[in-house]
Amino acid sequence: MVRFMFDYGHVWPLWEDGTDKYAMEPADYGLSPELTERLQSCYAYWKAHRNLEGQWDAPENRHRWHAETDRAIAILRWEVSDLADVRDERD
Repeated sequence: MVRFMFDYGHVWPLWEDGTDKYAMEPADYGLSPELTERLQSCYAYWKAHRNLEGQWDAPENRHRWHAETDRAIAILRWEVSDLADVRDERD
């Protein structure tokens, strides 16, 4: 099970219980360069517009981020469909 969630200090929203590594990276799943770039962009946007307390600087930025991460999750699910399920744990 790939857990999809963002957290400060780890650019990739890829987490997996039951592994020694836990904080995963695109290379661990052989993700495409396009998805890897999209995930990195989503993290940068999240970090720029959401504070440490979990508050967004503007509602439209939260909506934009959710729309972009919806697309990223759909692509991720397709790319890892033969390896694992993906659980959306965004807040």
